[in-house]
Amino acid sequence: MMHLPNKKILLLLFVGFTLIYSCKEETQMEEKTFAGELIDENMKLTGAYNFTEYHSRIRTPEGDNGPNYPSNYKLQEYNKAMANLRRSDKTRSMLDWKERGPGNIAGRARSLFIDPSDESGMTVYIGSVGGGVWKTTDGGNSWTHLTEGLPNLATATIVGAPSDPQTLYIGTGEDYGSGDEISGSGVWKSTDGGQTWNALPTPENNASFGSINSILINPDDPEHIVMAVRVNRNEKINGLSSFVAISTDGGQSVSAPFTRGSGNIQQIVADPNNFSRMLGTINSDGVIRSTNGGSNWSTIWRTDEFSRMALAISPVNSDIVFLSGYNGASSTNTSSLMYSTDGGRNFDKVIGRDTIADYLGRQGWYNNAIAAHPTDPNTVYVAGASLIMEITVDPNDISNDTIMADVNPLKDAYGLYASLEDVGIENPFPGLDSKGVHVDHHNLYTQMVSDQMYLYSANDGGFAMSTDGGATFVQTGDLFVDDALLPTGKGLNTSQFYGADKANGVDRYVGGMQDNGSWHSPADPDGDTDWDLSLFGDGFECVYSYGDLNKFMVSFQFAGIFRTTDGGETFEPCVTPNFDGSGTNFPFITRLAGSKHEPDLVFTPSELGLYRTEDFATVRPENAASGTGNWDLISMPTWFGRFSIPRVSIAQPDIVWASSSLNGATAVSIDRGRSFTDVGTYDQNPGGITNIATHPFRDSTAYFLFSQGDGPKVVVTHDMGQTFEDISGFNRVGVENSSRGFPDVAVYSLLVMPYDESIIWAGTDIGIVESTDGGENWAMADNGLPNTSVWQMTIVNDEVVVATHGRGVWTASIPELEGYEPRSVPSLIANRFSLDGDIAGTYKLRTPASEAKITVTYEVDGEEITESFDVSDVTTTDVDLTWSEKLSNIPEDEIILANFKLETKVGDEFLNSYSQSLIINIDENDPVDEYENNFDEGQQDFALKNFTVGQANNFSSNGLETAHPYPDLTVYNAVFQKPIIVTDETNTVAFDEIAIVEPGDPGSVFPDPEFWDYVLIEATNNRGLTWDTIAAYDAREYDSWENQYDNQPTSANPDLSERRIIFLEDYYDIGDEVFLAFTFESDPFVNGWGWRMDNFIVGNPSVNTIDIIDDGGFSARVIQNPVQDVISLELINNQAARDLRYNVVDMNGRMVHQGRIINQFRGEQLEQIDVSNLPAGLYLVNVQYEMTQKAIRVVKQ
Repeated sequence: MMHLPNKKILLLLFVGFTLIYSCKEETQMEEKTFAGELIDENMKLTGAYNFTEYHSRIRTPEGDNGPNYPSNYKLQEYNKAMANLRRSDKTRSMLDWKERGPGNIAGRARSLFIDPSDESGMTVYIGSVGGGVWKTTDGGNSWTHLTEGLPNLATATIVGAPSDPQTLYIGTGEDYGSGDEISGSGVWKSTDGGQTWNALPTPENNASFGSINSILINPDDPEHIVMAVRVNRNEKINGLSSFVAISTDGGQSVSAPFTRGSGNIQQIVADPNNFSRMLGTINSDGVIRSTNGGSNWSTIWRTDEFSRMALAISPVNSDIVFLSGYNGASSTNTSSLMYSTDGGRNFDKVIGRDTIADYLGRQGWYNNAIAAHPTDPNTVYVAGASLIMEITVDPNDISNDTIMADVNPLKDAYGLYASLEDVGIENPFPGLDSKGVHVDHHNLYTQMVSDQMYLYSANDGGFAMSTDGGATFVQTGDLFVDDALLPTGKGLNTSQFYGADKANGVDRYVGGMQDNGSWHSPADPDGDTDWDLSLFGDGFECVYSYGDLNKFMVSFQFAGIFRTTDGGETFEPCVTPNFDGSGTNFPFITRLAGSKHEPDLVFTPSELGLYRTEDFATVRPENAASGTGNWDLISMPTWFGRFSIPRVSIAQPDIVWASSSLNGATAVSIDRGRSFTDVGTYDQNPGGITNIATHPFRDSTAYFLFSQGDGPKVVVTHDMGQTFEDISGFNRVGVENSSRGFPDVAVYSLLVMPYDESIIWAGTDIGIVESTDGGENWAMADNGLPNTSVWQMTIVNDEVVVATHGRGVWTASIPELEGYEPRSVPSLIANRFSLDGDIAGTYKLRTPASEAKITVTYEVDGEEITESFDVSDVTTTDVDLTWSEKLSNIPEDEIILANFKLETKVGDEFLNSYSQSLIINIDENDPVDEYENNFDEGQQDFALKNFTVGQANNFSSNGLETAHPYPDLTVYNAVFQKPIIVTDETNTVAFDEIAIVEPGDPGSVFPDPEFWDYVLIEATNNRGLTWDTIAAYDAREYDSWENQYDNQPTSANPDLSERRIIFLEDYYDIGDEVFLAFTFESDPFVNGWGWRMDNFIVGNPSVNTIDIIDDGGFSARVIQNPVQDVISLELINNQAARDLRYNVVDMNGRMVHQGRIINQFRGEQLEQIDVSNLPAGLYLVNVQYEMTQKAIRVVKQ
């Protein structure tokens, strides 16, 4: 375990362990390492891109190319939901909501307005994307929230009028030019310094308003505004893509003098000295200009090199224009700084006398900030992902369309300049660090205060400010360094949580935030309390162990999972076995599904399948170097990819759901996630789900949440996925308005109150929407929680814990929840195999019951059969009790799946537990010590599930086999139905087989998760109570198999057949009766030809304890057996010539000598087999002639 005494050491851990696994280009890491490169770009690149991609994907209906929400929909839906509340007869009650912080973390901000009436430069308004508008009057040390009563607004730009600083405008909607814009809610205006706000009518009257990219305000007339607008992709009018809008009456009316059918007008800027002169950028097209206040525009400089551009006009000389361009196609430096001396008609490329690092960090499409120096016309400030740089051009050093410049980086969070040394380039700026400033800068601002240059940044950590030209900064929020070294501003509580949880019995919280990592709180925090850092990166879902308040898990993007067992003092990585930190195999938003009944049970999804741990991902000593936790990859009937979401039922931990959509991509487990079964489909498929919620005491109920527009938002099943119902009132796709009042917005979370199941809370983009009648009617809850995006809700003890995406963590103690604990449900375990209908297992009661019974449901010949048995001991608790019964009706030769339900009555309540077992009919009255089956008579004496008996291509006889090639995610089972008697003379089982199946990773063995597709042979001598692994293997078992897989993985032929011999006496005592089971299992990905077995023999007399084979005219014998260094094999054939081959295998069935093939052998021959390098022990010499194979046992001394 890694001890982390301070934040600096944790930074080293994060850089060393996590950043090296992230790669936007999705390249595959061949092996894990803690010595990484490219820490400057990859992690934050994927964070920015995947955030926008995720929000676009969950809002995109099935079959569409993007979200279908109209402009301003959040405000409209909020108003309708509030009207529903006013119309209802519900008595509105305010809950005791408590803001829990973190007080030292701020979320993403896109823009600032510096109040010109404050000569100190300390009064600043900031627009956060998830938490509204805030104001500071002391340079960021304290903050006041100004939009408490408004719906959640994605604020992208905020401006004010120098002539009237009380007049403010905010533009909403985030547009990155990437196709994944977040549609806004139009333009809002305040005339009292932000105390009150009104939505301007323009967005509702003109549906073409999507995202407000820029707003310019006339410094002499606060009613005169000019806007750059991106059209909502679903509302393009006559092919309109973006436009410039003008209003001279404060937004009451608007004109669009300049429109574009393609390309995005990303930015407009005004000449600081002449508002009539304006410049703008059109992505991938060039620079446009207006000389009459935005009424007319023309292109003055064209380029398709830059997919996003940002402009800054010098306030000293308006002809000097700087342009920061992003070229995402570049494989080296994506950042270009351009310089113009003629107002933007022509540009020269700026070349640094020292290296100008890639300040946009390969994500200039997301953050591209630039600001001109207020007094030096040749100095500009640029920023992107890691860097803020001061660059001063030399107007006397221009040649060949380039201009030289002096470079002065002010901060470097990712160590870009230090990394130059890794490629042999001297670092010109040693000692440069982050200066406590967050990464991902969206806007820069400059102004002179007295004789000092002030620099401001709106970034993913909120707000940063320098009062000394960038020598030092104050950043809102704790930037992972000691406050004593780098002071921080507090109180901008706009953190954007993806998930949060609470410790059992104490008010301590943990949560993961976008852009700001995972943090945990001290006991009983409030809104001003500092939280402590748990993990860097983008923080996602987390799990507190309900049984140990010092144990919790946190996560960053792409399944980077860490855990602590000492309350956050130390952390250790506990990732899944195939963790590679990429978006190829793992989701950007890491999901962690835990259980309060079983506090160490956790699930997380991947592209490979669903991972499960039942010991809280304990890291074994042999895995400490790789940081791999104890996770098992679960076989699913169908797997739905890394975007699947697992959730454990609140009512019953036996029930685990996994889903990515209700269109055939949902499965449920009734055995705590050990196995899953596909469920039905919902005929009105909106698209991918956003989340799954469960009922507090109805274990067959689950809620599937959706975020697509004009369609169902909450779909419920009450019967384990057999049927579905939309309780949000849309009922089908394409319906604009809910019949039940549910708002048409994204839904992230849901709670059913355990004290009254008719009360349902839905966490949405506009806050909590509530039903008090079981989903028949919905309205805004409006119970005291700020109107912000509610990402996750959970009940722990008497508190509802809410993770908001913009206002931090909030909790409400509800009197009816006093003393609440999860139900004390029983547990039931049925044996995996039940032979001859003899079912057995264990059960455990948590609370004494008045009665209990076990119900078994299974199907025979299409008919469902149900049998029930009473449980005798219903008072003993917390002890594993045994049970056994016998089923009355099972099929002869088919392995069937039986579902078990333990139902206990405690008071007036029934508490259930579930399990499953494979039921196999056996012929117990006909034990064998000799037996032979070449499968010419079908599956005789074998019970099968998925296996068939048939004749594969290229084969001339039947065999027991998989499909060829075999499908993904399939489990085949076969059980030999006769008990085998272990005797002195005949104690072997032998068969021919071919296994052309996907090999596991080098060095992997069963049951490692990297042991991909495999054949498993098991045996039991106690009628299935326990099973012993006899062998587990894949194509690596023989060179010939592996070569075939490498070259022709989907075909096979009889020459690949190998003889496997199992010596039962190595596992069991003489006199034991043994049953054999054969399993083949495939994973979700690479496949092969499959497995085939033929010529199955028990106690074959040809496998002798003597040293001779005599088969009429053919004989073989080993001379001088036992042997030492050489096996002398004498072969005699006095019949017709025949092909013959031989090999030597050890007692594990592994070939240790390849032997050779003798074509058309006839006569006598002595083969000398060198075994000098083999250890002493028992071996088999296999001799095969024509279709017959026999063996001689050899003892090597």
